This record gives sequence, structure tokens and C-alpha cells, in this order.
Amino acid sequence: MNLFCDVDGTFWQHSDTDFVQYKRNIEAVKRFRAAGNIFGFATGRGRPSMLRNFPDYIENADYLVVDNGSFAVDIKKDKLIGEIVFEPSELKRIINIATSFYPDNRMAISYHGYTQEYRFPIAPIGKVRLWLLSDSLIDPLIDKISSELGGDKIKMHHERHAVKSSLSWVGSEYSAFINVMPFESGKEEAISRLVKSEKLQGETIVLGDDLNDIAMIKCFNGYAMRDSHPKLLQEVTEDHIVDSPEELIDKLLEK
Repeated sequence: MNLFCDVDGTFWQHSDTDFVQYKRNIEAVKRFRAAGNIFGFATGRGRPSMLRNFPDYIENADYLVVDNGSFAVDIKKDKLIGEIVFEPSELKRIINIATSFYPDNRMAISYHGYTQEYRFPIAPIGKVRLWLLSDSLIDPLIDKISSELGGDKIKMHHERHAVKSSLSWVGSEYSAFINVMPFESGKEEAISRLVKSEKLQGETIVLGDDLNDIAMIKCFNGYAMRDSHPKLLQEVTEDHIVDSPEELIDKLLEK
């Protein structure tokens, strides 16, 4: 079996400040992999963010899908095995629309590449995160970008109560963000490409909790966290709802 798990709100709950359940999830992953299965993380975080906040992922997972599918990594080989990045002209247009809509004092921008997160776009960029002062600013900017670019150019995902950024140029006052990714990206797209390119055998199963997990839940044999976004819960049956990755892994190992 191949299991891909979202991170924030799934593998790690923000309320789990002592990492009690997180550590139990890690022990479950060790049992899962010891049984000959493949485990990967599929997250909206970037690889640098995973290294800063969850460095033990390196020894406890086989694959890493980051930036909502823009980059896929073979962890053991420390090798990039797939990427979807913006064309420079496309990236410039997105930023021009955003910065003309909100001034600098209402928005901060981070550019996400494979190895680093940048204040300025100086590398191939797979995701742009538009940090905003409040969630009331999200919908107007999404509408503006969508109307200017059209629905077949990019994908967007927003977070209304965001975890404080660890990036030096993004202050703690920014409490929401919009992720903007190339249209061809997506966790489900990245996992599908990864399964094919790596010739992974057996069933592929995923677990998530938020709107950016819906596509992969629908694409694969998806499970949802019990406290998932209501729209995601509509996509699964009761027997595909769990309280933790640990519970799901134990259920899968019992089969």
C-alpha cells in the first residue's frame, strides 16, 4: 500500500502543541513502513518549511509532495522527481494584479521554490503565497485574480486562520493567506505522477482535512479527518472518517 497524508490539521493538529498525537502518528508510520508499505507527506507547506518544523520527516517517510503538488521529492535519494513551476511572464502578471489591488502595508508575498522560500522571485517558483492582514481581504483578491486571469490559468487555495509565518519578512500580524499555484499542480496530480514514475505497487490511499485535499480525496481512496472542512466531509462515507493518521494506519494494517 501507498499512503499519502496531509500535514497541517491532519498529521499535526495545531492544538497539539506538545506533539503528543504527532509522535503517536510517527510511531504508526514506522509500523506501516516496517510492514513493507510506502508512506509520504502531501502538504501545502514548502520543503524548507518541512525541514524547519518537522525535520524528522526525512527518516520517517519515503516521498514528499510540497507546495500543493508543485514539487515531489524522493526523500531517500534527496532528489526532485517532479516539478510544476510558473512561467516568468505568468508570475509577473499575478504579482502585478495582486500588488495593484492591495498596497504593501496590507499584503506580504513569499515565493516558494524547491530549495528555498524567497522574498523576491529569483528561482523557479512553484507557489506564491499572498499573506493578508485579515480573512476579509481574501475573497475580493481571489475574485480579482480570477477575473483577470481566468479559471484555466492557475489554482488557488486560501487559509483564513493561518499559522504564524516563520519567514523574517512576514510579520505576525498577517493572519490569512492565499496560495497561488500553476494550473497543472495539485496534490492529486503530483501523487498520480509520482506513483507512475516510481512504479509504486498496490493501492494508493490518501488522508486530508481541508479544501486543498478534496481533489486528492476524490482521485484516490480518500479518507478524511473527523474535524475536516464540511465540504471535504461531503466527499467521503462514514467509514472513511478517522480521528488521526494513527487510527487509519492501524485500520489499514489490520486488513
